[in-house]
Amino acid sequence: LRAHRGDPELTAAASRALTDPDDRLTIVTEDQIHARTDIWNPATTPEAAGKSLSAERRAELLKEAQEELAELIGLESVKDRMEDLQANAIIAGKLAEKGLPVGELTENILLSGPSGVGKTIIARIVAKFFAAYGVVPTEKFVEVTEEDLVSKFVGETREKTGKVIDRALGGVLFIDEVYTLVKESREHNHGKEAIEALLHRLENDRASFVCIVAGYEEDIQRFRRTNVGIPRRFTQTIRFPSYRPDELVKIAVSIGAKNSAPLTDDARTALSGAFGLICAEIDPDKGGPRIDSLGNAGFVRHVIKHSSTARNRRLVREGADLDTIDERIELLAPDVVRGMQMAIQTADEEAEEAHRREYAPTRNPEGDHRTDGPESNTSNDFRHE
Repeated sequence: LRAHRGDPELTAAASRALTDPDDRLTIVTEDQIHARTDIWNPATTPEAAGKSLSAERRAELLKEAQEELAELIGLESVKDRMEDLQANAIIAGKLAEKGLPVGELTENILLSGPSGVGKTIIARIVAKFFAAYGVVPTEKFVEVTEEDLVSKFVGETREKTGKVIDRALGGVLFIDEVYTLVKESREHNHGKEAIEALLHRLENDRASFVCIVAGYEEDIQRFRRTNVGIPRRFTQTIRFPSYRPDELVKIAVSIGAKNSAPLTDDARTALSGAFGLICAEIDPDKGGPRIDSLGNAGFVRHVIKHSSTARNRRLVREGADLDTIDERIELLAPDVVRGMQMAIQTADEEAEEAHRREYAPTRNPEGDHRTDGPESNTSNDFRHE
């Protein structure tokens, strides 16, 4: 036990074995061992990936996925690509039933687009479609970011990434915010190590799980260039457009209706004009549409939240009879104007703080002063001997 105290999982298992008289070794057969994609890793045993779904559950998942996709506002080009994925899965399944060669059923996917356009929602819907059509045997959906894949210590990232992949076997692994894996750093390259470990498993376990990676367009392109094996393993790319002003208004109406904040016609008109101006504006720092910097649908959610606060403040100031609050929950045009102003102000303050953190001088353990950021290089170090 002391010899292996550096491995928390092994220490916990050893403690159980020593203290629990009912704890027993798991018995496996030679056939089970040889069926593993990695003979030393029990998690890669086919049955460990999870039992296949019943026909009834697959039908339920298909219905859920279709309904969730239909409910999404806009995203017509994305929905068109989703139809392609479904068609591939359906025909491949039928060919397999006939004993005809179909190649690889699994398709690893890149989701590219700005913040707040539904990439995570689409990833979950894809997972349901793939489980429903038998592309993967289970409905597992494992969502991770860099923190789950990368270790702070040299040599441990590959193992950490491998354990995450083991959890996703039989289902879908979703890696969000890929920019954190491909960001440039002078101090380490653990993100690249995680990507290499992922590609290794995508090759060796290509029939055992599907990987979906999401990020901004520039980060997806950087991810593709990180390793020559990425374009070969990720055969599908779905690009998400920014939302149009009319779509943002529909999203606002939908969010408001679900949060006791319906919009009057005047409020919708006010939002339409404001969203039109924002969508036409170019962010001077990032060079893209301002609505992308603000977060698209995520920004709309903040607008409705601040608009509801403005309504509440108005009702209290007016001394409204709150016993009839159910008759006064509508958001008026002045409410959404103030809500829009507050949402933009909050977004600008958050962006300024994020920029300050990104470029703030830091001190490493050796006492070096350095400014981390995209433009950093060794000539920017001010060393004190």
